[in-house]
Amino acid sequence: MSNEKQIRANRRNGKKTKGPTDTTVTRWNPVTHGLTAKGVTELDDIEAYERILANLTLGINPVGPVEECLLRFAALYMTRWTRA
Repeated sequence: MSNEKQIRANRRNGKKTKGPTDTTVTRWNPVTHGLTAKGVTELDDIEAYERILANLTLGINPVGPVEECLLRFAALYMTRWTRA
């Protein structure tokens, strides 16, 4: 099948699909576990994150923005590991 025929067939078939009519259930499909999301999500325990961050800050006493950033990453991933 030539490339142009395939494109026309794809367009015809694409017009047939209507997609989901009710997305209340399917909208969370990409967020199955949230372990690869950026930042704190609604799946994470925000209070636990803040507690871990405070404890790490007291224990490590970060100096400069790089150490503070690494500390936030550590607190985030420790929170996610607990949830996982």
